[in-house]
Amino acid sequence: MTTSAFRVVVQDSFKLSTRPHGAAARSYLLEKLTEHDVVVIDFEGVDPSPSFADECVGMLCKILGVETFKRRVRLVNLSDTARTIVRHVVATRVLASQAPAFNDVRHAATA
Repeated sequence: MTTSAFRVVVQDSFKLSTRPHGAAARSYLLEKLTEHDVVVIDFEGVDPSPSFADECVGMLCKILGVETFKRRVRLVNLSDTARTIVRHVVATRVLASQAPAFNDVRHAATA
């Protein structure tokens, strides 16, 4: 089986400062994921704002689910600052998406 990968260089493709820019980048990446097995997001030389990272990478992880995200999205050339931001927004989105299930379990345990 052949795996097709698409590489996007963030610095050349997106403005990295706002939620609307992050949402536009996410839409673009989701479209590329319909055409390719893997999308490689190259952050060389840039640090996204927390808003961009949350709206693009955090929401992308939430939409795809953690396992699919880990299998189909590669983040490369992240600076230490960008890595910290991305880890935070992904963890926040993952925890937020699990919160309703956690609250249901907690509620059932107290009923």
